[in-house]
Amino acid sequence: MKPFSVLFLIRSLAVGGAERQLSQLARGLAARGHKVAIAVFYGGGAFESGLEQDNVVLVDLEKRGRGDLAGFARRFRRAVKDLDPDIVHSYLADSNLVAATLKPLLGRARLVCGVRASRFDTSGYDFATRLAMGLERFALRNADLVIANSSAGKASLAANGAFAGRIRVIHNGIDTGRFFPDEEAREKTRTRYGVEAGVPLVGMVARFDPLKDHGTFLRAAKRVLQQRPATRFVLVGDGTREERRGLEGFSRHLGLEDALLWDPGGEATAVLYNALDVLVSSSISEGFSNVIAEAMACDVPCAATDVGDSAEIVGETGRVVAPRDPEDLSAAILALLDGGTRSSPRLRIIERFGLEAQVTATESELVQLAAR
Repeated sequence: MKPFSVLFLIRSLAVGGAERQLSQLARGLAARGHKVAIAVFYGGGAFESGLEQDNVVLVDLEKRGRGDLAGFARRFRRAVKDLDPDIVHSYLADSNLVAATLKPLLGRARLVCGVRASRFDTSGYDFATRLAMGLERFALRNADLVIANSSAGKASLAANGAFAGRIRVIHNGIDTGRFFPDEEAREKTRTRYGVEAGVPLVGMVARFDPLKDHGTFLRAAKRVLQQRPATRFVLVGDGTREERRGLEGFSRHLGLEDALLWDPGGEATAVLYNALDVLVSSSISEGFSNVIAEAMACDVPCAATDVGDSAEIVGETGRVVAPRDPEDLSAAILALLDGGTRSSPRLRIIERFGLEAQVTATESELVQLAAR
């Protein structure tokens, strides 16, 4: 197989599911002998650590806010010229929009856009974000290849019809050597939370974002408490001060103060997953949920809403319910707390969604594209 050179483009490598996936994929491709670089709009992200030691070049484009357009374009063009990649591979909506708009600056490089969401409601976002999400769909027509991380994402894009033949599905890959059952981590984290052995702990790991629908999780938590008062809940994630205050106020309104823990989270999510008895995803939209798959790799059963490819990930190892339905979600949580799993979550991830499978599939697509 002839090696290729690829320049990934992403807003930042701050802690997040897509950012983790990209850092893992870049390392995997570099380990197979390909020339790999990542350009970020904003430097300093947690997942930058160790990339250069793993033969991944890191380029900080030093974007200075939304108004920094001409200067940013010049710095991006300079990076493309210096690295001379066979492929430029953008990740997420804003990067896709930038790369597709600036395609004339890419020279000989082929353009791959990575789409990591499916159809969703954008009403909870500001105007600039909604505009970028809308424009992305049109900009994707300029891509030589679109890689969706979910079948739901492909179906949403293919509905436009214009570039259906250029869409491939490559599911996210989970590093099962990093995410695995760890009893010591479970005990330490639960001790830090002040949750005694035998007390059920239900958690949600997600940034504070309208798409994640924390409100439905909190309403479901209230219903669970009515039947199992000893249960404790933890929200792992962060957001703006206003978002945090809003969730705190709503949890007080529901009377959850004594049962709810808050953890800003961070890179060591494998430790946090292991503390849980059930992981909940109450999202109203997903592509491929890293959180669900990572928790399952730690053998934690999941109660998830039926959005994106969540049902395909969970299979018979957990429970899948309709979005925005706290009653059904609470019933799913209670069933899992009572041992309602049919097979091992971890085994399903190992068999279907391992990291090596993602790297191999991506490598195959990029090799073919570079050879055109």
